[in-house]
Amino acid sequence: MTSTAKMTYGPAADEILLSSGRPARPRTWGRLSRPLGLLSLIAGLVAAASVGLTIVPAELEAGRYLTDTPAGYQVSVLLALTVLLLSSLTGLAALVTGIVSLVRRERKVPAIVGIASAALAPVLWFAAFFIPVLIMASLAA
Repeated sequence: MTSTAKMTYGPAADEILLSSGRPARPRTWGRLSRPLGLLSLIAGLVAAASVGLTIVPAELEAGRYLTDTPAGYQVSVLLALTVLLLSSLTGLAALVTGIVSLVRRERKVPAIVGIASAALAPVLWFAAFFIPVLIMASLAA
């Protein structure tokens, strides 16, 4: 019998067997969940706070409606809303990847951080927008 052996420097990922006999799977879901959740949280906070800090002075100067404000400000608000939409989608991806990571029993801490940051992000966005608006509106009145 002749066998042809390949020249390899280590076993391939599908050749590594666990103690149960199953092939090892890469642990990438937990690694994805944490950065996606934190990106969602931070990007949404920046977008919400930027609009929350600037909307009261812009409306006092130009008018009550967004269409009364200058075109440049309207574009910046629409850009911030786009960032919030993308942050929402990123947070949803963080929730899904975190849950998949927990179900597959891969990495618990990054998955929990990703799930928690994605779940808390909308609450913090709301606060980052409305607290400055309420403070500035009360000072302007």
